Amino acid sequence: MYENNFILRCNGMKKTGGPMATLQLAECLLACGNNIIIWYDSIDAYKYFEDWHKKYLSEKSKYIVTDDISQLKNKIFILTESSFNDIKNISKDNKIWVYMQSVDNCIIFGTSASRLEGTFRILKNCIKNFNNSYANRWTIVRDRIEFIFSQSAYSNNFLSNLDANIPYLYIGDFIDKEKYNKPLNRLRKYSNLDSVNLRVAFNPSKGKILHKLAKFFSKNITFIPIINVNPENILDFLSSADCYVDFGGQPGKDRLPREAILSGIPSFQFLRGAAVNGSDFPCPIIFRLNFYNVINFESRIKKGLKLNNKTIHSARIADILSEKDNFYSRINHYLNTYYSMNKM
Repeated sequence: MYENNFILRCNGMKKTGGPMATLQLAECLLACGNNIIIWYDSIDAYKYFEDWHKKYLSEKSKYIVTDDISQLKNKIFILTESSFNDIKNISKDNKIWVYMQSVDNCIIFGTSASRLEGTFRILKNCIKNFNNSYANRWTIVRDRIEFIFSQSAYSNNFLSNLDANIPYLYIGDFIDKEKYNKPLNRLRKYSNLDSVNLRVAFNPSKGKILHKLAKFFSKNITFIPIINVNPENILDFLSSADCYVDFGGQPGKDRLPREAILSGIPSFQFLRGAAVNGSDFPCPIIFRLNFYNVINFESRIKKGLKLNNKTIHSARIADILSEKDNFYSRINHYLNTYYSMNKM
């Protein structure tokens, strides 16, 4: 492998799936023999992510902050879709790649998602961040982007319709089973669902209106919000519920539906964003909910639990557990090809 220097952008101060995916990518690039530096907003941001930084990289791994970026040359910067405003800080002596994680957080004018709902969310984010999103509109930033990693099939649909000749490669992300202390082959069973008061886990920060409507029509369901739960304990938390329901817009391949499967319970998703296709979340139709299913939400959930079985669960587990190998393989093969061609 040819050694290269990558600078990966970890923006903001929230421990969500985005920064975790960025650090997983950094860990993979490091394993492929590259030099890795993580770019944080500030010293305080590094301290906030310090435990994750050391967990995925090492005690001696390097980091840099925004104030020091302008002096760097001959590097490959990997930004996320929500950090295009940082392009102005990167000198033209460097290359820029993107790890497209959340399509609908792509805060640049001149882009649209494959579905109208996603396009509205992009527009909303553009308006909320008007100055930056217009100054860094797509016609301005696209010429600086050499290559894009995509995290979901939903991203692929978005990227295939962009007005730019930018190559992209689906790599996904992964749930790292080595970092969980829990058996991953359990499946929760029920003897009589008709007499059970179901416990449904959900993310309270997403899909608030859909959740409220479902709650209104579901008198025999207790909704369990996922709050103050760290990644190490998420599987234990989810296994205490009967299922997980994602009410959100699914702007990428979200982690929680997959973590729920690993905890032994099924995942239900409303047909929004990445949940509309059979690639990002491959599952039978019974686990896919339309907007009108808020009215018969309770019966739909019970029907899904009754039909869930070892065969369905095994297929989903196999898909999730193959993600890391596929992630590493795709990146390794691409870099080998990329370095070989650029050496010629």
